[in-house]
Amino acid sequence: MPPLLRQQPRPVRLACPVRSAAYPAGIAPDEAEERTAGKALAAEIIASLQADPDRFAELAARHSACPSGKQDGRLGLLARGDTVPEFETYLFSLNAGELCPLSVETRYGVHVIQLDRKVDAVPAEFEVSRDTIARYLRTQSLHTATRQYIMLLAGQARIEGIEIEAAHSPLVQ
Repeated sequence: MPPLLRQQPRPVRLACPVRSAAYPAGIAPDEAEERTAGKALAAEIIASLQADPDRFAELAARHSACPSGKQDGRLGLLARGDTVPEFETYLFSLNAGELCPLSVETRYGVHVIQLDRKVDAVPAEFEVSRDTIARYLRTQSLHTATRQYIMLLAGQARIEGIEIEAAHSPLVQ
């Protein structure tokens, strides 16, 4: 179900600026040596932030491999399900203004997290959300139709060099 149509409102949303920085760039999960170096660097950054919390933007800009590094480490408004579970475990356990005392390792790298504030979610009235919901449903319908059409074309074509999911019948789901 699309996020705007959920029956239960999200109880807590995290408001800008939620700060996160991934260290160092391009670490794949099997690169243990680089992950160890990333954890060491993250520990140094956490120690620096504990001494001077106002340096987050500077340190994110200098060390982050994440695009948020160019925005002072800000990830914006986040809710449960917006990021990976291992990140959210720590993120949603923080209080407003708190720096996570540990680096957080995910499939994307090693992160330093600081939560600036939490904002309670307020369910939107249908009349206010009507146009957004209609746009979302039109977009989803177009994407589904396009995907199905491409599958039909791929089912009728001889394609070499790449794998494309194909359909051999117009009854595509």
